[in-house]
Amino acid sequence: FGTLLFWLGLEDQNSPHPGPEPYAMDTRREIGKFTAFKKMRRLNRELDCRMVVGGSEDFYGLSVIRDELDDAEDKEFPFYTSMKELAAAALRIAI
Repeated sequence: FGTLLFWLGLEDQNSPHPGPEPYAMDTRREIGKFTAFKKMRRLNRELDCRMVVGGSEDFYGLSVIRDELDDAEDKEFPFYTSMKELAAAALRIAI
């Protein structure tokens, strides 16, 4: 069904989001949904979910997100630290 791209960039310190919820809260939830979907895919090979994730290594909470992605894949999930690498990976798996 295509490829999902997630970029976990750092919050702009000069123009922070208004809060009070954590920065990128919706993105974290969306990654969580698709991580759960990827876990289901392992049980049912007919389902397909292609996703690439990248961003700053300093993104707050990244270790938890990466652990969940690794668990969903049952191996190390690729994480890209440049938009160029992320886009190239998305193209590779989209076709």
